[in-house]
Amino acid sequence: MGNKYTISFIMDIARKNNSQITKISAQNNGIESLDGFYSLHSFPKLLLLDLRNNKISTLLGISRSSNVKELLLDGNPICEKLSEPIEYVTEAKRFFTSLEYLDGHLLDNNL
Repeated sequence: MGNKYTISFIMDIARKNNSQITKISAQNNGIESLDGFYSLHSFPKLLLLDLRNNKISTLLGISRSSNVKELLLDGNPICEKLSEPIEYVTEAKRFFTSLEYLDGHLLDNNL
């Protein structure tokens, strides 16, 4: 599933068939690039995105979302690349503006 074209195809089918999706679980799939997730903004009810234990080193390529409240990224190279908590939270909030939980931890709204 790590192929960005496969992910794009699955996301397009999901978007066309169900705009009521609240959770996407794509953990443990060897995903390296988030280019296939360019259509996240098409899921207005999406609250949780689970991308744990992949090979993600950057959030570039993913569409910005103001709906996602919880993001799970632990087990990816990005977690080590952005080892300072403030860097990690800032980068996640750059793409997910309404983020409340990151890797299961409640975020401080002042960050």
